[in-house]
Amino acid sequence: MKALAGCPLLSERRDATYSSCLKTEASVAQQQMGNTIEYKGYVGSVEFSEADGIFYGKVLGIPDLISYEGATEKELVEDFHGAVDDYLTFCEETGVKPVPGFGREECQEGETMEKFGFVLATKMLVDGKRKVRYMYHEETTNPQDSGWRFLCGEEDDDYANNPDNIAIYDINTILDIDKSVLPYLNYPAGIAFEREGADAAFVVSRDFTAGKRSADKNQ
Repeated sequence: MKALAGCPLLSERRDATYSSCLKTEASVAQQQMGNTIEYKGYVGSVEFSEADGIFYGKVLGIPDLISYEGATEKELVEDFHGAVDDYLTFCEETGVKPVPGFGREECQEGETMEKFGFVLATKMLVDGKRKVRYMYHEETTNPQDSGWRFLCGEEDDDYANNPDNIAIYDINTILDIDKSVLPYLNYPAGIAFEREGADAAFVVSRDFTAGKRSADKNQ
């Protein structure tokens, strides 16, 4: 429970100190985009080559090499989307089952607690039937624990630090409230997702480390 209790609920924008260190237009673009981009459940890296003057990256967590590039942010994202679409089309045409992001079997709606493992969530989220705005997957030594943690984003520190406000749930309880989290449940431990609003798209949280945001280290 320490990871859930100690984790800020919604990420802040990049701190001013780090932002002031961005010297080039490419660095600013990477700052705005983050170091990864996501499309159809696949996460891709974002890099910049000063020598070639282009952005480039590859899809993470699958055995096939799927790369992409672009002279601008827009071109990089478009090429990434095209690369993923081409991969999925190739799999469909050849009868090959595409590998889900990070190489895990896809989580299907309706999986039981026995198969998926239990999750932890705040009672504010479940009792209030609020949509998930922050979720993360941490390592766990309990084989019955999936490692997934869910928050609605309205919990303050006092609320999140009170263990009485956290409970164990079946994953289907969360899916009954918010099915939008389903595509992300395939990702391995060590990743977090967040969104600005209940209906916004999830993005990878860049300041998350081992169940806590990296910003916590400086507190």
